[in-house]
Amino acid sequence: MPRARFLGGLALLLAVVSAASRAYRAGFTLPDELENYDEYYDRLREIEVVFGRVTQPEEKLRQLAQLEAESAAELRRFLQMKLRSTFVF
Repeated sequence: MPRARFLGGLALLLAVVSAASRAYRAGFTLPDELENYDEYYDRLREIEVVFGRVTQPEEKLRQLAQLEAESAAELRRFLQMKLRSTFVF
């Protein structure tokens, strides 16, 4: 019986160590999030500046469509990155 407990405990320990090392590796292989968000923020600021300068409703609508496209692209990038991550759930 003590041997079975030892083997069970060892299996549990190995599983935890394996999960921890996998999470550690996955965490350091993800792209640099701060750089991606800085680029996204810069694109949004450009849209905001142009939106503030234009007066024609058609051009404002075009800028809002650009904002929507940028937001959708960022969401796709974020979801693809999370799908590629190998964190243990």
